[in-house]
Amino acid sequence: LNAWSVQSGIGPKLRDEIIAGGTLAKLGDGAGAKPSCGADGYINPKRATPGEQKSQTAAILSAAITRDRGGKIELRAGVSGKLTLKIGPQTVVVEELSNREGRPLPDERFFEVDLPKGETSIIAVLEPDTGGFYLRMRDAEGRTPTGIAWREQFSQASCKPGALLDHRTDLRL
Repeated sequence: LNAWSVQSGIGPKLRDEIIAGGTLAKLGDGAGAKPSCGADGYINPKRATPGEQKSQTAAILSAAITRDRGGKIELRAGVSGKLTLKIGPQTVVVEELSNREGRPLPDERFFEVDLPKGETSIIAVLEPDTGGFYLRMRDAEGRTPTGIAWREQFSQASCKPGALLDHRTDLRL
């Protein structure tokens, strides 16, 4: 899941209100949102500059997923920092593995969520906003699920197709 609408620099009070309420209403119409795209799947909404103190603010990332049938989906995540996911009424918290340095691996943590038929909003709260994450979806057999569409929450903050193409992929058959 490598394309999100992001709003960074979110303070603790607003972050907590968004997590508790599970809605983006406090952020308005998304006018300040920007795209966060990861060709290799890694989402890093705000890059830290060398020597910068650790950020005390969060990034709010949002998207919507549409499914042609309801059921369980396995999500796999790797996080630098802390990631709180609001998937419809469900909340999942994924924290960085202890004693790990650098960028996380794509599948460090596994968890199951129920995705109903139709559209479901997903809100991801990343702390600090200079952290990053991988988030992948699999079906019960570990394969890429079918019958699912993913989109950024705000059309003005969506990724261009070229930003999602991993140029290291070998497309030869």
